[in-house]
Amino acid sequence: MQRDAAEKIASIALECSQRIDESVHYVAEQNEGVAKAYKPVAGRISGYLFTEVLAPIWNEHDELAPDWYRNQKHATKPGKPRIRIEVRDRLLSVLGEVDAAIRTTISIAESGCDEEGAARYRASIGNIADYVSIARTYIESLKLE
Repeated sequence: MQRDAAEKIASIALECSQRIDESVHYVAEQNEGVAKAYKPVAGRISGYLFTEVLAPIWNEHDELAPDWYRNQKHATKPGKPRIRIEVRDRLLSVLGEVDAAIRTTISIAESGCDEEGAARYRASIGNIADYVSIARTYIESLKLE
């Protein structure tokens, strides 16, 4: 990555990470129950900002890295594995089936819960669908053997 692009991206990622951290502190002051659920999700966002954006940039452009990072030993992130086409196709099929099946439970919950319970259930299914989508994107990104 060119240095100027790396610098801009790192700056945005650091700002995003700081905003996520601030949001955790804010919600903790406002609502303990929401904070308890929000903190792990926010941590994942910050973690991915670090492992997927900042660390690769800092490994390539040491001069952009903060001192605390530069002074540590870092393992390089391993490359993505390759996948056989039949394994990829099977995983994508399973993920598609799971996504479709779990979405069918929304109408069951809507007819079997009050409005608030159904809304909570829809949100939970939305979270699961997001993780299925992340898994699908990862599998699709792998190069074939």
